[in-house]
Amino acid sequence: MREFDLARVLKYLYSAREACYEILLHVKDESTTYGELREPLEKISLYLSPLEGLHRVVDEIISEVRDYIELYKLRIFEKVSPEDMKLLAESAKIWEEKVRFLIDNIDAIIGSKQVFTPPQPPATVTRPVSASLICEDTDEKVRISDYCIIGRDPYTNKVTVYDSRGRILYQLNKVDRYVTRYNPRIGKYGHAILLYEENKGWLIEDEYSTNGTYLNGRLIPPKARVKLRNGDIIEIGSTKFKFILY
Repeated sequence: MREFDLARVLKYLYSAREACYEILLHVKDESTTYGELREPLEKISLYLSPLEGLHRVVDEIISEVRDYIELYKLRIFEKVSPEDMKLLAESAKIWEEKVRFLIDNIDAIIGSKQVFTPPQPPATVTRPVSASLICEDTDEKVRISDYCIIGRDPYTNKVTVYDSRGRILYQLNKVDRYVTRYNPRIGKYGHAILLYEENKGWLIEDEYSTNGTYLNGRLIPPKARVKLRNGDIIEIGSTKFKFILY
């Protein structure tokens, strides 16, 4: 039976939902071509394909999206007819509602399938008791979980650490507008993530942030997971953290 990692499932679902919004942005644009609509359709297919078998709703969306992609592939340079645009917009609204249902009920869905197993380190791996981030500007100390997201709160603009479900673990007493926002509803997934992986230890990954993530003064390539060591300096926006293992 397939296993689904909760954090990754949510990330795929939020990304698919954002692609639905992209389709709806084209509704009033009379110059939109079928090729331009294929791009967000292919994004939905790309994000949901790894989740096939999670729930019948996922499989239904994937099937319908692939039908549209197939239908449009020979008409990519043609302008979309008003009838086709209306039909696709209605479908996108339904897909968005279905994805929202999955997000709201993901704990029950995964639990009922009994496929989610939290990762456990093998006996040969020594896992740190805990890890923390110390903000150099405010001297605040943040204990981090096995998977956390660092981003800017969209309401206070303060640097904030979130868990894998988007719940606030800690909000620093510092405003930093150079840190990328965390607001999945509009396609903003934070600046960077820190996570622990078996046999690899603690890693940091830049989430296509606007101003980049720096480790010990060196820019990290987007989506490349880089190993963290005790005492490393992480720079996110204009905020610097010292990474500490205990």
